[in-house]
Amino acid sequence: MDKQTSDERLLKIIEGSSEPRRAKINLPGTKKSFGLPTGSRFDLVALKGIFKNLKFDLVKVNKGLIGLGAFLTLIFIYTLFSAPAISKSNAAYFTPADSKAVLKFISAGREQGAMRKNISGESLRRDFFMPPSFKGSGVIAEEDVDVLNELKDFKLVGVIWSKNPEVMIENAKDSRTYTLKKGESFSSQFKIKEISRNSATLEVNLGASTREYELR
Repeated sequence: MDKQTSDERLLKIIEGSSEPRRAKINLPGTKKSFGLPTGSRFDLVALKGIFKNLKFDLVKVNKGLIGLGAFLTLIFIYTLFSAPAISKSNAAYFTPADSKAVLKFISAGREQGAMRKNISGESLRRDFFMPPSFKGSGVIAEEDVDVLNELKDFKLVGVIWSKNPEVMIENAKDSRTYTLKKGESFSSQFKIKEISRNSATLEVNLGASTREYELR
């Protein structure tokens, strides 16, 4: 004899009917979704079919490549023979305007070369070890070289600027400092000719001639 009550039987019937199975029905006229269905594998057969539909004519492709190569070769030959001739030194060619400028540079260089070759013998006797601020002719007598070499020991210490300025000059040879005004001399060869705020001009007496030297 079944011991289940009527309430328990009714509960089982309700639980059994709570998850009904629904069959999938494809209704006519419905549109299929595009793309690969979820969970399906990549279709290699369809991909191969796409490449098979792209038909290439290898004969035409080869002819096209040959024609392109011939065209590029003709362009290279035309460019090679139509360009101006280049010298063996691989120097770049010049336009007419550039050629005129080059000729000017060449002529100027030749003139400078001629000037250097025509330097007189007296100019070659110039003492190139003298300071560039030395003023005078380019010829130095042998007996005056010692006097001019003393200029290398002179150093401008300072300028006392006033209505009657004074200049302070140090002789490194004997470590003496001279304070002089315009027109004054120290030793028999050197005389103060001009005084400015940052320099002084010495007049060097060489006996037969005089020269000027600027101290800064």
